[in-house]
Amino acid sequence: MQKSIATAIVPLMLAVLLSPAVAAEGPIAAWSFEKAEGDTTPDAAGKIEDKIEGTIMYVDGVRGSALLMDGFTTAIKRAAAKAPAIDGNFTVEAWVAPGAFPWNWVSIASQSKDQTAGYYFAVGPRGEVSLQVAVDGKWQTCTSEDFVVPLRKWTFIAGTFDEKKGLAVYVNGQQAATLSVAGKLTKAADVELSIGTNHVIGKPSHIHRQHGTNPWWFGFDGIVDELKIYGSALSAAQIAKTFATDKPSTDPDLQQRVMPSGPKGPGRFGAYYCNLKY
Repeated sequence: MQKSIATAIVPLMLAVLLSPAVAAEGPIAAWSFEKAEGDTTPDAAGKIEDKIEGTIMYVDGVRGSALLMDGFTTAIKRAAAKAPAIDGNFTVEAWVAPGAFPWNWVSIASQSKDQTAGYYFAVGPRGEVSLQVAVDGKWQTCTSEDFVVPLRKWTFIAGTFDEKKGLAVYVNGQQAATLSVAGKLTKAADVELSIGTNHVIGKPSHIHRQHGTNPWWFGFDGIVDELKIYGSALSAAQIAKTFATDKPSTDPDLQQRVMPSGPKGPGRFGAYYCNLKY
């Protein structure tokens, strides 16, 4: 009798454990940035319409359309009360294509407070990718090497936090950096979610005269597509599969930046004398 019951229960347990609903938990927030009229974009997972601030431009994306951000005014901000509910382990992933490297570190998605609470997933001024998390109140940073995110190319970036293992950063499906640390996420529950721009103003990176440079709002200058947040730490295999599945066949439509210049050729020497009135 007991043997027959066990024979019936074991296959049922295996079926439940291996079912898609259990094996692959979906995102708690997902922005596909499909072209739409007006100034909002939907979070399909969270069922929320987010307002896009500043300049709004749509271009061809990894799937359908994507959001082209201008580096200064384009941003998405959501009130803290409606931000994705991250209680512990989490993953942030997105496809990005910078038109220019940012003036300093700039958020792709973040909900952080003074490097004491929350998380910060960002691209740096030298093409780095970083996931920064407050673990038991202490700010922890996991950052890739320089220039892993090239200009005018699609790059799939992801960051994961596991309370038992620590932080990891992925670039195009490959692990780019890890930080071993155990502890609980210190949430920034009273801070808004920020996409494409930082929570506070800052100065450009690598400056030589701190007193002569004013801080300002810097944002991501380029294309963002398929931004997702998960309430779990995805495995390396899951991240690699997403990259392989969604990898675009063409480069983004981003032109190389050039400095303003006059007509080609040596031109005519045009100096002349003038009298200045004081």
